[in-house]
Amino acid sequence: MAEALILRVAKLVDDFPEAGKLWGAGGGLSELKKTFSFLQSIVPDAEKRRFRENLIIEPWLENLKYAFYDAEDLLEERNVEVMQLRESPSNYEKLKKVIPSSSSPSEKPDLRLEMSDRAEEIRERIEAIAADGRDLGLQECAEVVRVERRERLDSFVYDEEIIGREDDKSAIMNFLLDSDTDEQISFFIIRGQSGIGKTALARCVYEDDMVKKHFDLRIWVCVGFSGFHSIEREVRKIRGRETTERADDEEQLRRYLLVIDDMQTVDPGRWRSLKSLLMGGSQGSKILITTCYSYVADATSTFPSYRLEALRTESSVDLLMKMACQEEEKTRNPIKVDIGRRIVKMFDGIPLAIRMIGSLLFSKKTEEEWLHFEREISEYSSDQVHLYAISELSYIHLPCHLKQCFAYCSLFPRDWVIDKQLLMSLWIAEGFILPIDNGDWDMEDIAHDYFMDLLRRNFFQDCVKDELGNVTSCRMHHVVHDVAHLVVGNEYGTIDHLQSRARHISWDLTLYPYMYRAYCVRTFIKTSQIKSLRWETQMGEKTLCNLILSFKLLRALDLHDSGIEKLPSSICELKHLTFLDLSENEGIVRLPDSVTRLETLQVLKLNMCYKLIELPRDIRKLVNLRQLEIGNCNALSYMPQGMGELTLLRTLTDFILPGDDSCPKNYGGLGELNRLNHLRGSLRIEVKGEIKDAVAESNAANLKEKNSLVSLVLVCAGKKLMKFYLWSCSQA
Repeated sequence: MAEALILRVAKLVDDFPEAGKLWGAGGGLSELKKTFSFLQSIVPDAEKRRFRENLIIEPWLENLKYAFYDAEDLLEERNVEVMQLRESPSNYEKLKKVIPSSSSPSEKPDLRLEMSDRAEEIRERIEAIAADGRDLGLQECAEVVRVERRERLDSFVYDEEIIGREDDKSAIMNFLLDSDTDEQISFFIIRGQSGIGKTALARCVYEDDMVKKHFDLRIWVCVGFSGFHSIEREVRKIRGRETTERADDEEQLRRYLLVIDDMQTVDPGRWRSLKSLLMGGSQGSKILITTCYSYVADATSTFPSYRLEALRTESSVDLLMKMACQEEEKTRNPIKVDIGRRIVKMFDGIPLAIRMIGSLLFSKKTEEEWLHFEREISEYSSDQVHLYAISELSYIHLPCHLKQCFAYCSLFPRDWVIDKQLLMSLWIAEGFILPIDNGDWDMEDIAHDYFMDLLRRNFFQDCVKDELGNVTSCRMHHVVHDVAHLVVGNEYGTIDHLQSRARHISWDLTLYPYMYRAYCVRTFIKTSQIKSLRWETQMGEKTLCNLILSFKLLRALDLHDSGIEKLPSSICELKHLTFLDLSENEGIVRLPDSVTRLETLQVLKLNMCYKLIELPRDIRKLVNLRQLEIGNCNALSYMPQGMGELTLLRTLTDFILPGDDSCPKNYGGLGELNRLNHLRGSLRIEVKGEIKDAVAESNAANLKEKNSLVSLVLVCAGKKLMKFYLWSCSQA
């Protein structure tokens, strides 16, 4: 993780020579680059030793990360100042008259001096950290960081593709499909130790076609440690309304399947209350619960729980080989099979551990590499290797660009459903995506590869897919989540446990006065699954101004569902901002014009801002915008002129076209879409009124060149919605 940060700083120095001059020209800068290379070479050893020598290594890693964060902040601040001054001809001419010829004409003397002092202080810290690394005996690693796009990255064994669980699946399927029962609602409890495959098995039967046909309604709820509120919210869907008080409307009763996954605790009183709500289904409804704990099973059902046992040895070997040797599936190497059999005996039949080790072996092609890896595993324990140790080992073997992406997920609470698109957008906004060495690929494609690589390595699980089979969300196993928390230290945190040196923080419903001491924060994202009440979270303009004033280094700012009615014009002070989420702020009518001065902005999310009547008229100035989400902005009646200049746009959820009788002065027609040929995903075009020359408008959009669009939705006033799957048509 620290290695990726060093790489980013080194790249900034190389890409922006003027910024590099802060450390002097010639020999001084050359020596600093050598120090960068040395630190980059010893960080992998530090990452490995941190799990066994945490008290010694962790402080060194923390100091290194903070020094390079400060260096990155300084370099990016320098670049922003230079670019802004050069883009203003009047300032440029004035500065030339007062700045000595030895200086760059784009520099303010006082600013240059202050930045040089900071640069020197950072240099001294970095050199001291390098010296400490030598004293700690950290070994240099000659690994070269290369990022290549994997082919067939999606073709691996998903966790719901269970192996060795045929009898278990059959038992659960028989229970679910049994209609010959006197019980209105029947319970089935799957119990077993962590990583044994309870969730994977439950997801497997949940997605089975026979189960889908048998039940009118299926609901999946992951409880974890979050309590019953998430279940109570979901069970309202059983009748499709808020109450279940009337018993005479039997026609509304539906046969449902409710899966309550990962139940950690149970309050008997709350459970009795919840069971009364669950009686809203018709006879034959089923509830499937997964848990690690026998007391949860005893408290939720009068019937014995179904204990999920460890995999047998041959099933374990089969799973390992499927994960490690997909290309050799039909002709398995007998020597590798023998090594694999010895390896799986260390894991006591725990599928998640076997999957993680199999994923690590995927990149090891020779028998010698397999033998070496067997020895490496055995170093963790002479007997059984527990799941946490395997998760640590899997992290150690991650390439540096994936380590930081994995660590970023520590911002989400345990059992959080991680939206894939949101996560990838945040990775891009944070600068985590490295260019591909062997091709010219969009950052979104590379981010997708990062996600799928982490999924293949089993850092993610419990995937949900859309109707085209694409993964849309996932979760992290709580053991894997614990490893993420360990490796981030104080660099990441929650707003209620905030360290002054934190760079990335998450918040739920409450802001605390002491949060402003963390002035170096780059990430401020909201992670509340509870819909806010307006009076609880209304964020006034004064609070927003304080937040903007305090966190000048923000890259990602998530204020969705925060009761905001007016965004202050000072938002433009966030010169580094790349991600801004204002979704579900129902009171926002307009955005300030100053928002178009956020020249680094890549993602702007405004979904469900129901009162938003227009987008900024100078939106064309957001030249780096890649994602504009305006779904369900019902009051929005047109798009501004200049949208077509945002040629980096990859995601545009909606395009609003007014009718001929209601065209505002500066509206943009479908011709604005003409040059936006990199759009992907789904595009919804809504026509608010009648258009005389609809053919000319549609031709101007040049939709035939939008090769990456998957679906197109057309909504015309007074007409039926039309949806087209462009991907399937292009593949036919």
